[in-house]
This record gives sequence, C-alpha cells and structure tokens, in this order.
Amino acid sequence: MYGKSKRRLESRTVKLAEDGIEFIEENSDYDRKPLFLYADMKNTGDVVKKLEIANRILKEYPNCNLADDIQFKIARFYSVGGLNDFDKAILEYKKLITKYPKSLFVGPAETAIRGIDQKFDRDSGKLRGSVH
Repeated sequence: MYGKSKRRLESRTVKLAEDGIEFIEENSDYDRKPLFLYADMKNTGDVVKKLEIANRILKEYPNCNLADDIQFKIARFYSVGGLNDFDKAILEYKKLITKYPKSLFVGPAETAIRGIDQKFDRDSGKLRGSVH
C-alpha cells in the first residue's frame, strides 16, 4: 500500500514539474520579465501588493502572454480575493472579455459576472439576503 501511494505522489510531483516547465516555456516573452513579476505577485500574501504588481505587469507588458491571466486575477482580487469591490470586479471581468475575446478566461469571467449579479445588489451595495 505504501508503495502505491509513494508512486502516485512521485507521479503527481513529476506532472507538476512538467506543467511548471511548460508554463515557463509558454510565457517566456519579454525575456521572462512578466513571468518574474507574476511569480512575485503569486508569492506575496498581501492582496493590495498583488494588485499593484498585476497592474504593473499590464502597464509595462500589455501584450505579454500572461496578460489575459493577469487581467482575470485582477478581477478576482476584487471579487473573491479580499477586496470585495463587486462593481470594480465586474468592470475588470468585462475588460478581460473586451481586450482578450479569445482567452480561455472569457467563459469563467462571464460566469463570474452572472454570479455577482445574482448574489450582489448593486443598488444597496450589499449581498442579496444580507440583513446588515
């Protein structure tokens, strides 16, 4: 039993490493500068700092391979990442849909917008069903 678990763990570790290498290879434009900033963004725990780095990447490298991914993350920082600014989240999701219409993140962005619209009352600024 221990042998099977160990082999599965090793297999998953190899798969993660391969995925990481593929991710680096696919996003190595601009001498990997956006990729290094992306790593900094992922490694910081402060959502405000993450947002600053993400915006910096899009400002300095607006056409980098990671641009749509970063735009999606910006929207998520506002919606579920701790900033809780749902109006801003919707604007950022819509920006992704407009700027990167062929992105794999368009579907999840549209789903997120519908979810926010269902759960959040923009007139009151509160979640639907909230007593406060």
